[in-house]
Amino acid sequence: MRALYYNKLQDYSAITMDHEDSNFPVENIFSTFLTAYTKTTTDHTKITVTFTSDQSMDCFFLGFSSMALTSTIVCVYKNAGGATIFTDNLVKASWYIVKSYFTELTTIRSIEITITNADAVVFYIGTMWAGSRIDLPDFQSKPASGYGDLAPCDETLTGQVSGQIRGLRNKWEIVFSYIETDTILETLKTYVNAIGQMPHFIDFYESVADKSFYAHIKNENTGWIPQNDTRFKHRDIKLIYRECL
Repeated sequence: MRALYYNKLQDYSAITMDHEDSNFPVENIFSTFLTAYTKTTTDHTKITVTFTSDQSMDCFFLGFSSMALTSTIVCVYKNAGGATIFTDNLVKASWYIVKSYFTELTTIRSIEITITNADAVVFYIGTMWAGSRIDLPDFQSKPASGYGDLAPCDETLTGQVSGQIRGLRNKWEIVFSYIETDTILETLKTYVNAIGQMPHFIDFYESVADKSFYAHIKNENTGWIPQNDTRFKHRDIKLIYRECL
């Protein structure tokens, strides 16, 4: 199980986008309000992000676009000297989030992201993230899942905004069973304390399934599960997620 909860693209020193619709600026890709998006004026675009210092990244997510299937996303990562250190060739599949995991890069000074829509029409991009993932321990069984309620649009800073169309949201209960080591416990604590209620990408099954989700933890329901009657020294931890529309 993996999560990406901090978007390093927002730490840019400069960002540009070819064929940018001025009414939908490129900076909207950092917004946690999912009604904000950036839009092109043609069927292709190039986004260039530069940084003032070296950045470390090992994953990339692009979500909520109107691109057609088989659209291409090429991410070129460069160092301070302008040399290419990695080229990541991605293709839009049937799922609405494009994701990529790669060997950690530690000397990133710029990223050039070239996107071409397979339908050769104008398109928009809702959310784009790049950064370092956190690897969480495996849970021992399938998560309990279902649909959340039709919560008010302005409930919290979770991707819901005033005026957005309401809809059922996926909900998952993840139990990390038999936590016996301080290392695993600290990993979970760091993760929960870092994200608060901010929406973030979550990948329950990593490479087993293509689906990743833009979700948040319902903090009011996060906590310890009482120890079992086995009398072993361990803890079970439950995290409850709800998808952001």
